[in-house]
Amino acid sequence: MLGQNADSVAVESIALKLKRMGYGVGIATTVAADDATPGAFYAHAPNRKYYTTIVDQLAASDYEFVAGAGLNGFAHKGRRATPLREAVVKSGRHIVPADPRESGISTPTRFSSSTPRAPSTST
Repeated sequence: MLGQNADSVAVESIALKLKRMGYGVGIATTVAADDATPGAFYAHAPNRKYYTTIVDQLAASDYEFVAGAGLNGFAHKGRRATPLREAVVKSGRHIVPADPRESGISTPTRFSSSTPRAPSTST
């Protein structure tokens, strides 16, 4: 169970309580954003592996920011794509992959320690 009590009744997370009070909510995790641990802040599902349900609720959560190590539900075990990416994008969310080249985002310029400094204005 995810976000439910023993009787399968949805429970309200502290993140949702704060959102309803007008606070901005962001979730950052080192696991997939639709994993059960971060999912407990926005989803209610009878099984922690119901990735479609969890991602649908993530897209509908209205939280300002969610970052994680990908999304489990974007591919079946055979790595065949699921329709979840399109559902998330249709919700108005932006998905930025770990490799910016996959999204068309240009790679940031890297500066080395040998980058010239601006001339000093002191005399």
